[in-house]
Amino acid sequence: MHIVVLRMIITEEYVKNLTMPRKSSSHKGENGVIGIIGGSRLYHGAPTLSALGALRSGSDLVYLFVPQIIVNPIRSISTDLIVYPLPDSKFTPGVCNKILNFRKEINTFVIGPGIVNQNMNGMIKLVTELQKRDVNIILDAGAINNKLLDNISGKNIIITAHLGEFKKIIDNSLNNNEENIKEEILKYSKNKNLLMVVKGETDYISDGNKLFFNKSGNSCMTKGGTGDILSGIIATQLSNGQNTLDSAIIGTYLMGKTGEIVYEKFGFQFMNSEFLMELAIYLKKFNEII
Repeated sequence: MHIVVLRMIITEEYVKNLTMPRKSSSHKGENGVIGIIGGSRLYHGAPTLSALGALRSGSDLVYLFVPQIIVNPIRSISTDLIVYPLPDSKFTPGVCNKILNFRKEINTFVIGPGIVNQNMNGMIKLVTELQKRDVNIILDAGAINNKLLDNISGKNIIITAHLGEFKKIIDNSLNNNEENIKEEILKYSKNKNLLMVVKGETDYISDGNKLFFNKSGNSCMTKGGTGDILSGIIATQLSNGQNTLDSAIIGTYLMGKTGEIVYEKFGFQFMNSEFLMELAIYLKKFNEII
């Protein structure tokens, strides 16, 4: 059955109206404290880019929870990164407990960048326990797994999937029919009571009741790492008090506009370090102190 919902294309004016000003009296930690859980022997860059995306979009503090084997390479990238070593690359009970027993003030977690070949039982436990604490959770990359998703739901969860990943989630080819894609995204979000971001030429954002389209960006953003940066940008918004829908709207639009700026400067030849710098420069226009 066709679902009648609000459908809207995101504009810069709409995003600016959503953006929260910063209090002049604010202190360290009041403007975003985020945990990034990810990484593996092969992929140390993914969680790092997610963390840098969060910092470049305004978060005060970002903690990376990564396997011990990649701690030193990540620490060498930037002195801005706070890296917490995990004893194993798998989500064993011990690893989960180390994360759960960490600092209480982290209110938003990104889970998945750089994670490969995981037994989902440990991750199910981790996500379930974090949900009990009313923590915001973004599931990306290696955490987009049906065994995990079949065992969780909730309004404080965002899934950031590209179209191919979404098709695997719903086990449906969709035949690249745009109307079918929209309806399936709406249906999945509503049934699971979570926020869905499906990335592509057009980004679709839905909470099951509303459907937003982000048309900013271009095909230069196929480069590996841009999705990790996006998860960090969305996490910043969540950690600063935005709801899941508005966080995803802001994050996807800002990401796309930065992609347009980067393409004008570097073409397809940009590096993610350059993308992060341009992101900070573009975001400055949204800054406001009250």
